[in-house]
Amino acid sequence: MLENNYFNLFLGVPDTDLARIMEEVQITGKNHPEIYEILDQDIDKKALEKKHIRQLDKQYKNRETAFFNDEFEEIPPVENKPSTLETGRPRISAEEALLFLTLEGYWGSTTDKQAIEMMKESTSLYIYYSNKNKKMPKPKTIQENLRYISLETLEYIHKCQLQDFLNDGLDDFSYLTLDSTSVQASSSWPTDATIIYKLLFRAYTQSQKLSAFGIDNVPAWCVPDWLKKLKKLLFEINNTKGTSNCPKAQKIKKPYRQFLNAAHNMYQYLVREFERRALRVVHADLEPGKNIRLQTLWGKIEDDLLALSPVLYYAEDRVFCDVKLPSVEKILSLSDTTAAFIKKGQRNPVIGYKPQIGMSRNGFVTAFILDKGNVSDSAYLFPL
Repeated sequence: MLENNYFNLFLGVPDTDLARIMEEVQITGKNHPEIYEILDQDIDKKALEKKHIRQLDKQYKNRETAFFNDEFEEIPPVENKPSTLETGRPRISAEEALLFLTLEGYWGSTTDKQAIEMMKESTSLYIYYSNKNKKMPKPKTIQENLRYISLETLEYIHKCQLQDFLNDGLDDFSYLTLDSTSVQASSSWPTDATIIYKLLFRAYTQSQKLSAFGIDNVPAWCVPDWLKKLKKLLFEINNTKGTSNCPKAQKIKKPYRQFLNAAHNMYQYLVREFERRALRVVHADLEPGKNIRLQTLWGKIEDDLLALSPVLYYAEDRVFCDVKLPSVEKILSLSDTTAAFIKKGQRNPVIGYKPQIGMSRNGFVTAFILDKGNVSDSAYLFPL
């Protein structure tokens, strides 16, 4: 992988964990070349879907401008999805996909600030791309291509790795330990008031993007005042300290009532404006690609408004009626709606997931199941 050239003459091959991982990735690809074929198929499948949308867009534009074009040549209707790709923008290779897939697991991400800095400063990656006479792709490009890789492909790569461990005598896999653990989602610890404020803010912010699709944005009206009031009351609620004579639960009732009144007003306003635009969104006459983006945006707004209703009511029940809803029935994260409250033994509780793991005697993960929420160990014993 890191053969000698004039870059290596001055830099030298670094003796680091990252360099060894990159070397192992190449060995895995060499032992199982079919991995590259499967990765190419996954990446090509998504590229063909995008090509199909571009063809539909071209057909739409052709149909809309045909009357004004004297040199119009009719393009046949696009009935089937394309099966071949032509030369276009360079995509990452299957070898690069396998490499960054491994590095994503090693670093936990390829797009957060720390991972990006490590990629930029990595001598190993610099030499790797210098030897290939290529530039390292942008983090966004890397992430986009990694998202194309299917679960079936990931499972196949895992099996190939286990087979290599067995062939190298690193483990005979005659021993298995089954257990679960807890992992934290990419989310801060939630409060009902924070969830309400962020849902309202996000729904309104998303509604200001509708004009890009020929639909009027939701008017600001009282929204800036509501958001300003909500933010001020949220700060007061989160920073109120209770005393022996007057606990926090009692002291926050007044600001919480003001908070919920403002939140209800803003929520009802957004719902009314949302309903007024619903038919126009459904019947929007746009290019297919643009219409897909509109429906995606509209779906996000709809999801936020649907989520707001139960949060508003169970927050009111909790504060004023002392009714506590089980965590499994609450929204605990805006960025990761499938996250749950996880408490494992004496460990600190987290908002996240409870993966079920099987490990060999020498610590290789041989089985892995990750489902939504706080799943029961007993229910996953036999599947694992």
